[in-house]
Amino acid sequence: MGDQINLDYVASQHAHKIVDNVNKTGADMKTLYNLATKALGVLQEQGVYAMVLFLLSRSKEEKNVSKSICSSLYRVLEEIPGFEKRITVPSEKMEANEILKCYSNITNDLDMLLLVRVLYEKILVYTRYGAKAVEKENEPAKGGEK
Repeated sequence: MGDQINLDYVASQHAHKIVDNVNKTGADMKTLYNLATKALGVLQEQGVYAMVLFLLSRSKEEKNVSKSICSSLYRVLEEIPGFEKRITVPSEKMEANEILKCYSNITNDLDMLLLVRVLYEKILVYTRYGAKAVEKENEPAKGGEK
């Protein structure tokens, strides 16, 4: 049976990194929650390529949060056994058109596409829950202390 990957574990680790990175920047957890929710909706309704387009198109306050999400989504691909041998892994250093070309290649490989979709869904769901938990954790500190 070749290389195996525990998708749940990998997704939870990357979701935690997203929440932690956004929290360190001081961005609002509500923005992360909302953006992860929207990205998840696009992913489920339109697919991986459309979700990447959606995240790359964000502006203003969502832009930095979107970059944190994308960065983790790119890095998780390196953990998929054999991925780099078949498809170029996107990176935040690439231009948008290069990133989209990488994802276009992913959509051409049905097995890889389905794996990436499931993994991205898990990451975005866990990111939503993580953002909500941090938001709740931070509420009393903002409301009661000065």
